[in-house]
Amino acid sequence: MTALLALMDEHREAIESDLLDRGLRLSRLGTPDLLWSELKAVVKRALGDPYSALLRAVDPDSAGWGKRELLLAELIDTARWLKWAKTPDGQRNLRHPKPIPRPGVEKPEVLGTDAVPIDEMDSWLGWSA
Repeated sequence: MTALLALMDEHREAIESDLLDRGLRLSRLGTPDLLWSELKAVVKRALGDPYSALLRAVDPDSAGWGKRELLLAELIDTARWLKWAKTPDGQRNLRHPKPIPRPGVEKPEVLGTDAVPIDEMDSWLGWSA
């Protein structure tokens, strides 16, 4: 209950918006029109809904990224890769097309761009005796 109250304190407008979308009003909280357990259920559902006002307020980077958007981004990335593969750069495996950034997917860490001597790499990998 404490977490719900804290969330209401910080994101009241977003919660009210999601309630209004369901035909409910926060002003009716604690009455038969809107029980506390119902508010908890609406908030829990809104936090998992990529299109909810509450998720946009709490985690704007992942808001709007539902299954359709993720599949569309994958489709576009694949089409771009297929187009690139037919270019001279693609034939030589150079300059891959960058994928569309997705929420929750971190960019891979680049450790360096220069070649490393074999003995140094063996040591880094722990392969040297």
